Amino acid sequence: MHESLIELAESTTESCGVKCVVQMDGSVSMSDAGVETHLYRIAQEAVNNAIRHARASYIEIAVSSENGMLQLMVADDGTWKEPAENLRGIGL
Repeated sequence: MHESLIELAESTTESCGVKCVVQMDGSVSMSDAGVETHLYRIAQEAVNNAIRHARASYIEIAVSSENGMLQLMVADDGTWKEPAENLRGIGL
């Protein structure tokens, strides 16, 4: 997984001009390919949202393990937009 997230970060930096980095706790191990795929896709979607909607210039992807549970964090320096009051649907 580490390699695929690094590739995501590098391709994001190269293609979008947005600095993207990966931090991975050394104690994280993946034994389930399905979980690994889901985490990658979640990170990929969060990175895309940070670029498209928040206009981020810096994105950090971090994977860690706490109490035996995997944690994925995607943080960016983009801007937040308050949702409209009469918004319909499931997104902002």
